[in-house]
Amino acid sequence: MPTVVPSRLILRLVGLAALGLALLLTMVLGLSVPLPFSLPAPLRSPVPPTSPAPPPITTGPLQARVVRVADGDSLQVTIQATPRTVRLACIDAPELDQPPWGNTSRAWLQSQLPPGTPVRLVPKATDRYGRLVAELIVPGAPRDGAINRWLVEEGQAFVYPRHVDQCDAALYRAAEHRARGRGDGVWQPAGGIERPWDHRLRPREPRHPQPLERPSSPRPASPAASAHPSRSTPLP
Repeated sequence: MPTVVPSRLILRLVGLAALGLALLLTMVLGLSVPLPFSLPAPLRSPVPPTSPAPPPITTGPLQARVVRVADGDSLQVTIQATPRTVRLACIDAPELDQPPWGNTSRAWLQSQLPPGTPVRLVPKATDRYGRLVAELIVPGAPRDGAINRWLVEEGQAFVYPRHVDQCDAALYRAAEHRARGRGDGVWQPAGGIERPWDHRLRPREPRHPQPLERPSSPRPASPAASAHPSRSTPLP
């Protein structure tokens, strides 16, 4: 007697075969076949938060105000109430441990940029210390207010050969040539003082702390001295 397969079972087998064929076409051919049910979304590992990217270097001029001068080629300013350290581009001033040139260069820059002076910055780069490297211009000041070149012209800084191409190199070298011809500032010694970039390569001498001086305590009087009063003491 032949076995009779129920019609419901036949329909279920046909449906499973159609579903398997649809899944196969989807994986092999990349076809989008509608399914009678929704597949669960694949589990995704949580993406670790990333630190925000550093802000891009602004190429346009920035308005700022001077807070204080640190040395002959760096200062602190505020840009839209945000403090920022600026390294003057294309020049290198004497270090503070190159007396008296470092202090003289800083004093000159302080005289031109007292606190609160409005300035315009032309950014060039950001150095490894996070400082904004820029040309600094004081509107209405002599020599077009170009402080970087003015420092070189006055013999208060050298052209920085390694980075001078960030600026108009011809103008900077011409200013240095004039300062050297006059013997101004760092050019007073023949050939100029030691270049700051060479000075920074020198090993720094270790500073030995000075021993503390102990206060001298009074010596106790000897028994003999206490037994015999001095002659200046009146006798009873």
